[in-house]
Amino acid sequence: MREVLRLTKVGLINGFNLQGLNLKKILQDKKQLLKYIGYLVLVVFFVVLYVGYIKFIEQITAGFISLNQETYTNALVYNLLSILIFIFGIPYIMAYFYFSRDTEMLLALPIKPRNIVLSKFIMLTLFEYILVFLMMIPVVVISGSALHAGVSYYLIALIVIGMIPIAPLALCGIIIILLSRITNLGSKKNLIRGIFLFAVTFSAIGIQMYIQKHAMDIEQNQNFIMELITNNQSMINMLGDANPFAKWLGNALDPMVTTGSIVSLLYFCIGNLLIFALFILVGEKIYLGSIIGGHEVATKKKQLSDEAFNREISKGNRPYMAIFKTDMITMFKTPIYLFNCFGVVIILPVILTFSFVTGSQMEGLSIHLLQDIYNNNTQLAGFILTGAIMLTGAMTPIAPTTFSREGKYFWISRVIPVSAKEHIIGRSMTAMVAQLCLVLMLIIGLNIAIALDMSTYYYIALGLLGSIPIILSGMLIDIEKPLLNWTNPQRAVKQNMNAVFGMLAGLLIVAVLGGLTFLMLQAAMNHVLIFIAVVILMIVLTVMVYKVLEKRIRIRFIEINM
Repeated sequence: MREVLRLTKVGLINGFNLQGLNLKKILQDKKQLLKYIGYLVLVVFFVVLYVGYIKFIEQITAGFISLNQETYTNALVYNLLSILIFIFGIPYIMAYFYFSRDTEMLLALPIKPRNIVLSKFIMLTLFEYILVFLMMIPVVVISGSALHAGVSYYLIALIVIGMIPIAPLALCGIIIILLSRITNLGSKKNLIRGIFLFAVTFSAIGIQMYIQKHAMDIEQNQNFIMELITNNQSMINMLGDANPFAKWLGNALDPMVTTGSIVSLLYFCIGNLLIFALFILVGEKIYLGSIIGGHEVATKKKQLSDEAFNREISKGNRPYMAIFKTDMITMFKTPIYLFNCFGVVIILPVILTFSFVTGSQMEGLSIHLLQDIYNNNTQLAGFILTGAIMLTGAMTPIAPTTFSREGKYFWISRVIPVSAKEHIIGRSMTAMVAQLCLVLMLIIGLNIAIALDMSTYYYIALGLLGSIPIILSGMLIDIEKPLLNWTNPQRAVKQNMNAVFGMLAGLLIVAVLGGLTFLMLQAAMNHVLIFIAVVILMIVLTVMVYKVLEKRIRIRFIEINM
């Protein structure tokens, strides 16, 4: 056990970058001080969002209590939380178990594979507890206060909260370890793993959407309201048909401790521990083999003729194309980059498409009514679609991590004879590929649901144009303070604060352009004139950000010395 604790301690120090935390140095270094002031601004921003979340929980808790379903809020939030832990656990487990730089070193030491697996799992579980506590504490406190629960309710809640991340994270780990073992042969193994990561994510989302659709079908039953009044377990039982853990949790958190609630608590704890034990068993038996086998790459060598050799070496690429190709190859060879950078632009349109195709109604609005609303407000819908495309670009961490992803190999970008302009174009093309994928999937999904007017395609193009200054601002943020010292690729993307600052910069750009567009619409200007004005604003903003970025790249390439 001491070995596990030591490994976990080292992992946490590296994961939170605590070795670089020096308060005295921060206060003396103005750049570091500004960085942490920026973190403080982020904290204030998220506090505001968190207050909104608490207000939302208060409203839905009161609503379920009025429907005689007083414990349903706990089960509902757990169901959502378990899906989030599972989906976000996919890249985390892949990164910390297979792409962390300390993995090979640990395997070479006289340490049992079980202890390595256990320490990494504990570290990831501690990360997940941040999300669990933030989401569950308000739910537990609000429900307990509204139902006048006793001390025993809160003691049981502490046990339940401690168990929440174990089952979804362990189940995710089992799938990833088995997947990595199956796909560790061949030179395309990382691409295959990336595809499987998306497949697992789509499966989880599909199951969740099936649960919601099943719930809607039940709610349409004319006896549903009567059942709500007569049976305060009806909604929990309905949810439990798809997720028994949610049912056990909901029943365990009964405000009045009963034999049934204690039995549900035991079911919940035993279920989590059984899945955890299965994860440890799979990790101990398979993890070591999947790591070693993952380094055995079979390649096919092809003998080139003199003519083919001369043809290959005579090919010339523009520098920006070489940068773009290198970036894309790195993206597809690293499943963590592929999943985190292209996940939003692929998963979001798929969710929307599934919602349109599988459900005939969304919150009372039929698809036919949606089509009528679109037909009567085509121009307004176009501007909204433009903003949605730009918002997705802001949520994508490709540009704000473009230099950070290079890590210790960043020196190559500094020394190669390539201008700042070529770097900007090449790296921007990677982000634009993601936006083009988004646009393509949106067009397909929207055309399945509603018939798009030809003018809407101009607004889609406008959204792509508006994504360019967002991409450039993200690159500007990353070059100012790139995260180059990381132990696994997950830190370069998902745990990189530059991605958050890039998102905020993108949101600011969307807010400014959206606000100006709204004012012009309120002034009853012609839609064509508004469109032209927005295009001019986007171009001016792009040129301004580009000029600053080009200058800063030249300076920072000289200043940064690893």
